[in-house]
Amino acid sequence: MDSSQQKAVFQQILSEHKARLYRLCRSVIYHPELTDDLFQEVLLNIWQYLPKFRADAAIYTWLYRITINTAITFNKKESRHQGHHEAYDLNLPGPPNQILSDDLKMLYQAIQMLKVEERTLVGLYLEGFAYKEIAEILNLTVSNVGVRINRIKNRLTQILNPQKQQS
Repeated sequence: MDSSQQKAVFQQILSEHKARLYRLCRSVIYHPELTDDLFQEVLLNIWQYLPKFRADAAIYTWLYRITINTAITFNKKESRHQGHHEAYDLNLPGPPNQILSDDLKMLYQAIQMLKVEERTLVGLYLEGFAYKEIAEILNLTVSNVGVRINRIKNRLTQILNPQKQQS
């Protein structure tokens, strides 16, 4: 792939996947104020590895794997520098300044209480990916994705309705 082809493919990727990739970055970052930094690293990695893309998998699968792997490395690096904390700021996927209902805000706050791997899975699920697509992106089996999503739903129910557990 020559430079002009790479640039054209990269521009197409941005026009089709930029918003989804950014939302995924927002959902897996430990420190929400660093979302833009993570997103820039993701874009750099996409650019760097674009000539190596073999089209064995769908482009979105490849893009999301790069995003997730970059986020894991980024979070590890930032945790060493800033110290990881479990008290997450509200870090809502979706367009900035989106007006959300109180219930939706509570759901997103509950999602932030999950482990980063669980948030990644939920983020892909909320983006509308099918279990099969999520399995490809995260290198899991389809049944494992289903089990994990079910467990996450139960955990979110416990977080949102703690009194139900006491009954």
